[in-house]
Amino acid sequence: MSKLDLFKKLKLNTVELSLSMVWFLFLPLCLLCSLFYFDYGGGHLRPDDVMLLWLSGYTAAPNGQVGMVEGSPDECDYSDGKWVWDDTYPLYDSKDCSFVGGGFSCAENGRPDQNYTKWRWQPNKCDFP
Repeated sequence: MSKLDLFKKLKLNTVELSLSMVWFLFLPLCLLCSLFYFDYGGGHLRPDDVMLLWLSGYTAAPNGQVGMVEGSPDECDYSDGKWVWDDTYPLYDSKDCSFVGGGFSCAENGRPDQNYTKWRWQPNKCDFP
């Protein structure tokens, strides 16, 4: 029995079968490409630093010192904030830090990229440089 006879028996024509095969291959390919497109390592999802600071209401102290944006020191909650991209980071090389245990050093445990070292925590109501 040939393949064409099998298609006729299943009542599938070759056009319908070829279209279904295209969709079957196209969808996983799109999903795979989206994984590479939205990867943090590409850096294209990194927000523009100046625009992000402007939109988030970040204001630096005029004298360059650390201070509060508004209100009392009790309003500076270090647990309420977000991760922001900072090109001045990392401030140190993880290999030179004796305080970080071997199990917590991503680079020495085989992580190939260094992009994770560029993120820092910015509390919402605190004015850090």
